[in-house]
Amino acid sequence: MYRLTKISKIAPKASKDIKKSIIGLGFEKLDRDVFDPEKSYDFVAKSGVKWARLQSGWQRTEKEKGVYDFEWLDIIVDKMLEIGVEPWLCLCYGNSL
Repeated sequence: MYRLTKISKIAPKASKDIKKSIIGLGFEKLDRDVFDPEKSYDFVAKSGVKWARLQSGWQRTEKEKGVYDFEWLDIIVDKMLEIGVEPWLCLCYGNSL
C-alpha cells in the first residue's frame, strides 16, 4: 500500500444547503422491502446529493386490479423533499394482475 499524505479536509454540505448539483443516487428496490427507508434519510440528507431515483414497483401500488395505493410512495417522496432531495420516480417491473 502506498503511503498517503493528507493534504486537505472536505467540509461536507447537506442536501438542503446546495442549490444545484448534478449529483444524485439510486434509492431503489423500494417495493421489495429489502431495507427500511427511514434508516437512510439522515445519511442521504448529509450526503449533499440533490436527486434520487425512486425505483418502485407497480405490483406494490396496485395489489387489487384497478385499485391504486400510492401512500407508501408518497411518504418516501415527501421525506425526500423535506431533506432537500428531488425525487425522480420510476414505477416499473410490471404487475402479475
